[in-house]
Amino acid sequence: MRKKLWYTMLSTIPTLGSLCLSTQGRDKASLYIIVKIIDHEFVLVVDGRIRRMANPKKKRVKHIKVLPQLVTLALLSKIADGTAADNELHKALLSYEKSKP
Repeated sequence: MRKKLWYTMLSTIPTLGSLCLSTQGRDKASLYIIVKIIDHEFVLVVDGRIRRMANPKKKRVKHIKVLPQLVTLALLSKIADGTAADNELHKALLSYEKSKP
């Protein structure tokens, strides 16, 4: 078994409001925001355009790469309440795409 550093493992744990990248499936390389953690194996993700809050996509944790970026605290509280608007989520993803090198 390979040894991993604890901080490397923590960065791969999905958390509410984390940005993630799909690594498998027909939506491969798509950027999403985690809006619900179902259990240790599945999460619900949205992108604000194709996958909206009304119809989130169920993804296996092993099929996503969790990025170290989080959404803002204001948006995170709306996600936790379930009141986040799709355009707010999409703007958060666009701002991340613009800021990455």
